[in-house]
Amino acid sequence: MTKYLWTEVESIGPGEGVSRQMFVLPEGIASYWLRHMEVLKCSTWAEVQALGPDLYVAVLGLASDEDLLDFGPEFSSTGEMTSDPANLLAEAEQILAGRPDLPNASEPLQVEELWGYEDGDWPPSVHVLMRQYLPEGIQESYSIRVNTYLQGDLVFVPAQYADDVRAELAGGRDVVVEDNSLQSFATLPD
Repeated sequence: MTKYLWTEVESIGPGEGVSRQMFVLPEGIASYWLRHMEVLKCSTWAEVQALGPDLYVAVLGLASDEDLLDFGPEFSSTGEMTSDPANLLAEAEQILAGRPDLPNASEPLQVEELWGYEDGDWPPSVHVLMRQYLPEGIQESYSIRVNTYLQGDLVFVPAQYADDVRAELAGGRDVVVEDNSLQSFATLPD
């Protein structure tokens, strides 16, 4: 059983006559990437540090430390975190303790210089995440797919199908909960 979060937003994608769309993601994926989006509000490295050691290490990887680029939890194909959060925090703290070259806390954070930000790869588009974690049958029945050169297919779900998508997920014994925090994804470019 997977817990899915969903919301509706003004349409920011394709589809003639589509004025609203549905965002729907597994809770673990949504929570993980919503935390990453908090980095976009940070202006100094101290603010990034305050978000927690695991997120700080992940952002250090994006800032130029290629050894840390892959730091982060593992997720199943249904979007459930398979990594132990306590082990992840301990690993992050161990990494930080052994690094003398950390940015000065008062140093400005240049979000646009983080790996993938300018390309739209970090944080990822909700449409990429839905392609990865929304069941294929739902994508085939209810989504509009748009192929892009850099990110592959983007998945858009017109809001007119929101009831059908929720019913299909719930019928498969998944839990579906409205969560307007997902509207934050609407601020990201595709």
